[in-house]
Amino acid sequence: MKAKLLRGLIDSIIIAGILFPEMLAIWFLSMHGGIDFFKCYAPFLKELILLIGSGLVVLALALVGQLLNWHGGKRKPAPAHNRLTVITLIIAGISIIGTTAFFAYLYIPFVVRHGDIQPQLVFSGKNIVASSSFRSIASITNPSPGLAVVFWTDKKISNKLTYGKTGQIPQNITEARPTHLHWFDLGPLESGAKYEYSINQQKIANFTAPPASGKSLRFAAGGDTHFGAYDSRIDNTIRMINLIKDPSEKYGAFFLLGDLVQLGNNDSQWKQALGTLSRLTQVVPTGYVVGNHDTIFSGEKLFARYLADPSKPQLWKRIDCGQIHFILLDLEWLKQLYTPAQQKWLITQLKSIPKNDWCIILSHTFYFCSGRHADGWDWFDNTTVIESLVPVFEQFSVDLVLSGHKHHAEVLQKNGITYVVAGSFGGVMAQPRTYVSPASIWYETTENCFADIWINGDTAFITMRNPFNQKLFEVEIQNKK
Repeated sequence: MKAKLLRGLIDSIIIAGILFPEMLAIWFLSMHGGIDFFKCYAPFLKELILLIGSGLVVLALALVGQLLNWHGGKRKPAPAHNRLTVITLIIAGISIIGTTAFFAYLYIPFVVRHGDIQPQLVFSGKNIVASSSFRSIASITNPSPGLAVVFWTDKKISNKLTYGKTGQIPQNITEARPTHLHWFDLGPLESGAKYEYSINQQKIANFTAPPASGKSLRFAAGGDTHFGAYDSRIDNTIRMINLIKDPSEKYGAFFLLGDLVQLGNNDSQWKQALGTLSRLTQVVPTGYVVGNHDTIFSGEKLFARYLADPSKPQLWKRIDCGQIHFILLDLEWLKQLYTPAQQKWLITQLKSIPKNDWCIILSHTFYFCSGRHADGWDWFDNTTVIESLVPVFEQFSVDLVLSGHKHHAEVLQKNGITYVVAGSFGGVMAQPRTYVSPASIWYETTENCFADIWINGDTAFITMRNPFNQKLFEVEIQNKK
């Protein structure tokens, strides 16, 4: 009886040593981006290969052991078979412990959630029109682009949001049922008017509604804060946040260009990042672009949980501020996420934008860019993305393309389009370039900075500013006609 129990235990360990890493591999490949994920994350690819390999080694040793057992018939197992069994068990144990530890490292931070997230004012991607069911539409002839107040509570509760023009009778929106994610669509809002909002009678912030017509807007953009990374300069991030939220600067919008967090599966990093940004995002309408670190290890679920409209949690959207149009894409590294669905959507949007309007593309990954070869990848002119998207941009007369991913600041121009890399909103700065993109007109890799864009009619002034509001570079571009 004891011998049978021991044999059963040995067989169970061997089977688990075979199955655990293979199941982890299946989980990996089912994540956002699929197998192409590992074309970008070489270190994780190596770790996954080692884990899968350990399971295959256990399988091979178990098969050899079974053959030896069959060959021995009913005789007592040979010493060689016993030694092989011990080796198999040792490797199976390493496989089980290693896989379990790795999975726990990835998954536990994802499911362990506690604490609230402060309210934020975000672009909803919904364009309010005259057919809107909002009761105040009759009094507004020129509604602003769709905005929403979004926040997360640790406990399921029902809230009431009160908002309205400063000094006038406000409107109330009350949630029908208790929930964790609280998404309140505002609107329509009067272009350029001052508003204030509160939650459960507690005042949160004042803001100015973005323009609904014309070509006038000042906005800021920056990416790659990497909250949670030990070497990020969050102090500089906070300095830049304070500059952009300053009412005297009159920024009408802010765009975070991806990689808000270091590990997208780590809920505490999301809470830290959004809590820190809230001092800005409560008062300045904000659009978030998703980055590769944001979606790492199924982090896109947390991105959608905290920042996306629960009725339509897609990772790309369009925002119209009068005759200034923003297209936010889900392009995180290479072109693997440029799916047929997103491609069709992008072309549809570009076709509908009048040629003499401003058209601005925002994505995490860069297009033209200077850099160097590192970690098995060329961190410069992103060939596959350029080949897939730049012809589309040129065909539909895109004016400006903003991106991050590369941790430096750069301005480039190619075939009438200006490309701004602003991946220096707090993450550690990249090493100096060894490759200079032919499109480059300015480059900076020594200090954090952000892009300050002021559109005034058919002219846009692009200024790169450091955390102390000093101008590092400025260029003037014209709207295509």
